Amino acid sequence: MAEPRAVRHRPGRGGAHPLIWGALVGLVLSGAALGPDTSSGLVRIKLCAVLVVGLNGLLLRRAGDRITAGDGHPRWTAMVPGAVGTAISQLGWWTATLIGFWNAHPGG
Repeated sequence: MAEPRAVRHRPGRGGAHPLIWGALVGLVLSGAALGPDTSSGLVRIKLCAVLVVGLNGLLLRRAGDRITAGDGHPRWTAMVPGAVGTAISQLGWWTATLIGFWNAHPGG
């Protein structure tokens, strides 16, 4: 019996990336349309968190390309940047979400 061939990911092609980037653009545009008070320290932190998430997404794409570039199972050292990037992304999104919630419900 022949061994099944692994389905190879083609770096930089399709997948969820267009959907993710489209959603990020939509969130940024809708947030800008709400007219945030950029003099607020919390709003500035939120804007920085969203910027970090976007830049991190670029780095995660490169990390994903490196993970899928080799043959067979990736080495754990190739997966560390992806794990760190995922944690940074989660921290950024939760920061932005909580600040948005606090701003929408001032005073508790």
